[in-house]
Amino acid sequence: MKKKGVIILAGVALLFACKSGHNIRHDQETVQCGHFSATLVEAGELQALHSRVIIAPVYDWDYGRPKIVALEKEGKKVNKGDWVGQIDTTGVVRYRIQKESDLAIEQANLKTLLVQNEITLKQLEADLLVQQAALTQAGIDTQRTLYEAQADQEISRLKYKIAAISYAKAKRNIANTRLIQTQDLLIQRDKIRRIRADIDKANRTISTYRLEAPINGMVVYKMQGRRHSRQKIKVGDEIRRGSPLIGLPDLSHMKATATINETDIGKISIGLPVNVRLDAFPRQIFRGKIVTIGTICRDKDDDSHVKVFDIEILLDGVKPICRPGMTVNCEIITAEYDDVLFVASEFISDADDGYIVAVMRGGKKTRVPVRLGARNNDFVVVAGDIRAGEKLVHPDQEGQI
Repeated sequence: MKKKGVIILAGVALLFACKSGHNIRHDQETVQCGHFSATLVEAGELQALHSRVIIAPVYDWDYGRPKIVALEKEGKKVNKGDWVGQIDTTGVVRYRIQKESDLAIEQANLKTLLVQNEITLKQLEADLLVQQAALTQAGIDTQRTLYEAQADQEISRLKYKIAAISYAKAKRNIANTRLIQTQDLLIQRDKIRRIRADIDKANRTISTYRLEAPINGMVVYKMQGRRHSRQKIKVGDEIRRGSPLIGLPDLSHMKATATINETDIGKISIGLPVNVRLDAFPRQIFRGKIVTIGTICRDKDDDSHVKVFDIEILLDGVKPICRPGMTVNCEIITAEYDDVLFVASEFISDADDGYIVAVMRGGKKTRVPVRLGARNNDFVVVAGDIRAGEKLVHPDQEGQI
């Protein structure tokens, strides 16, 4: 939040000092007056606001353990759909060829089975006709013996029963054979379906082995391996299903990630302006604002007991020099003041009852008690019997005056 007017530190004396008309030197060796920004400076890292990761495709163990055979150059800017890498297809192609051979065999087996089923049914149907004829003949014979001896009649009836049983058996054979053939055909067709599914899966896998950019971005190789032996992917590496291979940060929008000490968390809020400087290009300033403040306080690192909160800073604009992973300094402007006195931090000395600043007056050094206000990385707001433009004496030089 921007605060206008005089800091309530020295009241009227401070206002008088700022408006005394001195030609202020904008350096660290004089008491300065004017606009002051209270800041916190934290180290951070530049990241893309939006990023996608290409992961190793899913593959069947029957294909073997595939390897990376080609990669787009790291740092190359690519567009959506562009080629960025290739995984060895030798194993999956070999598997597909074998499955295609299996498919041809099983399709031939299906045709053979259909022919055999047709022949079998025709034979059974022919047998059924024979049994039907035998049954008919037995019926006629039974009629003929109605006026013959009782024994002959009994024999005729028995023959008829046998013929009827044989006929019924022939009909059941046909029904059972049809049922068995139907099951055999289902099994054979399912076998073919599964082989075709394996071939389709292999084809899909082959298509996924060509790595393409899902968005516009810059190629960044991902790290793999165990914690103490991690290294970036390279040609020749075996892939693990689902492991990250290539990051594609979108460089059109960038953010800086940093941490804030828990003692300073009350000084910041969403929307505060931030000046972001790249360590590699310290004169280049990027404007931004805080967009995220972490809700969980954590240890700064494994070997530290310092507690910090994570924050994210959205940059207003980017330039080609901005790259993910670059180290940055984030100057968070926590408050702004007008018409205040401030001095470089190095000119403040401790005293028994507070702080002092040494200034030159009439050619002599004068030690002036001051009260401290807001500060930034280089300067501190002060209040006391000092005036804008007065020359400061560094504590290390006081004995030489």
